[in-house]
Parts: sequence; structure tokens; C-alpha cells
Amino acid sequence: MANLTFTPPADGAAVTMQNGRLCVPDRPVIPFIIGDGTGPEIWAAASRVIDAAVAKAYQGRRSIAWYEVFAGQKSFDNLGTWLPNETVEAFREKTGYTFPMGLDSARTVYDRYATDYIPRNFLIDKQGKVILATVGYDDEEFDALIRTIEKTLEN
Repeated sequence: MANLTFTPPADGAAVTMQNGRLCVPDRPVIPFIIGDGTGPEIWAAASRVIDAAVAKAYQGRRSIAWYEVFAGQKSFDNLGTWLPNETVEAFREKTGYTFPMGLDSARTVYDRYATDYIPRNFLIDKQGKVILATVGYDDEEFDALIRTIEKTLEN
């Protein structure tokens, strides 16, 4: 197995929240994943387009410090896991989420609850009861998931 590293670019800075407002530095660190739907050929083109759009919009004053994190086949082939904790932590830091996230690296939850669809989310309460299950993805459903997580954490 290769030794892929999780080292954010030194020339970038984290996106933060201050007083409920998003603070984006001139060179934000943005994690990305190549593979499983966005192969190297797609990412190579897309990242150049995004970089050019940012440069044009900000007259070259801003740019993105891309940070490759690993998931899917590339991660499994090189690290022996489909979704490393470091990948989840990189996205948690970027999004500012503070609620606990549990990975199912042993596929215990997947094997017990999986159907024929990916992605799926299961929200399980402290008693082990599934309180929300979603299949597929859309913005409205994801927002409902976040609201349910926040409400559950309040209790």
C-alpha cells in the first residue's frame, strides 16, 4: 500500500466562522476527492475552470489552495479503507460541523440497514434507535437531516 499523506497546503488558510459569519481568506484550503464519480480527467478540467473563474472574479487577488483527501477506490487501494478518518475530519473542519460523526469502517451499520441505494444516511439516537433514514441526496432532504441532528443534540 502506498503512503498517501493528509497534509493541507501550507500556503492556504482555513475557512472559519466568526460571529455567525463565514470568513473566507484570500487563499482558502478546499478539500477535494478524485475518483468515484469525478475521475482524474474530470477533476483536471474542472479545477482549471474553477481556478480561472476565481482568478477572473477577484482580479487575481484570490485563489484556492486545493487539498486532496482520499475516499473510495483510490483510498481503499492505497490505505485499505474506503473512507479514512482524516478525510472526514478535513470536511468537518471545512464545513464547521461540530456534531459527532461515526464512520462505519467495519460495515456493521451498512450490513444491517443497507438497501439498494447509495448514498444513504442513518441517524441513530443514544438508545440505538434509527430516528431518520434517507436514501439518495437532495438539498431539502439534507437540510432536514441537519435539522434533525441539531434537534437531537439539544435533547
